[in-house]
Amino acid sequence: MHNTNTIKRQTKYKYIKLQNKHYKKTKTHTKTQTKTQTKTHTKHNAITDNKDNKDNKDDNTYSNQFIISSKTNMAGLDYSSLRYCLKQYGLTETFNPKSRPLLLWLEQLDNNSFDKKYYYTKCFIMNILSDEKTIITDKYQLYVNFNKYYPKECKQYMAETWDLRDFIKDNNNIFNNVINNVVNTDSNNNPNPNPKSKVYIVRPVGKGAFSGKDIIRVYDNTTLQKAKSLLHKKYDNIIISEYITNPMLYTEKKFHLRTYFLISIINGKYNTYFYDIYELFTALNPYTNNDYTDTNTHDTHFKSTPIDILCPYDLDSTQQNIFRKYIYPKMQTCMTYISKLMETHTKPYAQAENAFEIFGCDFLVKDNYDVVLMEINDKTGFTMHKLKNKQRFSKLYLNIINNMIIKAIKKNIET
Repeated sequence: MHNTNTIKRQTKYKYIKLQNKHYKKTKTHTKTQTKTQTKTHTKHNAITDNKDNKDNKDDNTYSNQFIISSKTNMAGLDYSSLRYCLKQYGLTETFNPKSRPLLLWLEQLDNNSFDKKYYYTKCFIMNILSDEKTIITDKYQLYVNFNKYYPKECKQYMAETWDLRDFIKDNNNIFNNVINNVVNTDSNNNPNPNPKSKVYIVRPVGKGAFSGKDIIRVYDNTTLQKAKSLLHKKYDNIIISEYITNPMLYTEKKFHLRTYFLISIINGKYNTYFYDIYELFTALNPYTNNDYTDTNTHDTHFKSTPIDILCPYDLDSTQQNIFRKYIYPKMQTCMTYISKLMETHTKPYAQAENAFEIFGCDFLVKDNYDVVLMEINDKTGFTMHKLKNKQRFSKLYLNIINNMIIKAIKKNIET
């Protein structure tokens, strides 16, 4: 049973608290988990135990210290409030990878990897979950798993998606007839939108895929053939999805919302929390439902958004009401199903007793206020234009985590 409780904090939104009946902290579990994670380490460049840590895996003593390995300047979070909270509780900061700290916090660096000197650091709690999280962080696996276990809800909250190779193989006639369902072109071969027609988007996922690279919107035979050509490139997967052509607009521009979802496994208990603060990113140019090759109109990113927009605070009163009444509740409901998907797949790496991680979940909003979950990222970024906005966001963002960490550490010290 998945119980929903109200968190006793300033927020009035829901705290989704789930008991993980499948997680057992036994020696057998640890051995099995270590084996699995060692295999996935090579594939995902993960953090696992080394020989020294395996030799000491039954030694659960830790120093009253913490490690925060983060980006510099404006690139990452401002950890001032977390450091202050930990020091107030008597912990000291260290950078010694052999210190066996109570907390190990690793932020992804500019190259999307972690500081390698901490790959084998034994700790009580760390901010990264094991590689089983790929069931939601891989775009195609996210759709497959959502659709498998909650087909009705998946249809409501995600765009219909197929693996391009399988789609061509199993549905060749359908695929070749896609051009009958997409927009027509005028005499100059420019898209001529038809409200009843469909547009598709093809994009690579997994190893070798980068944000914005080889993303193709299919709306005629030419773009269809271009999409097929991606099959000759070395990607793990290439997916094709229905493209949303009726997005809600902000200052006349298409946008998406970057929301944040906390997942934790601490002392054998599984918890999730969907933040009520989120960022809004727009396209560079005003939206028009044509010329799908114009990335400045259709692609929404941090770089194309001229100012920091933290929702709901930076919206006007009318927009705040719409977002709070219609949009956020739908995103929250969607994430309850993601929470259920992750329940039996939330585990720490072998080097940590406990773990948590915050994921960046991207939603598109339609003009009728329906939401579409596009992807879930374990690479969250946190870059902002102005320092004061970064500090404001960091404090709100870390507030929930600070209390969770201190509660876990306090219980460890007392026992």
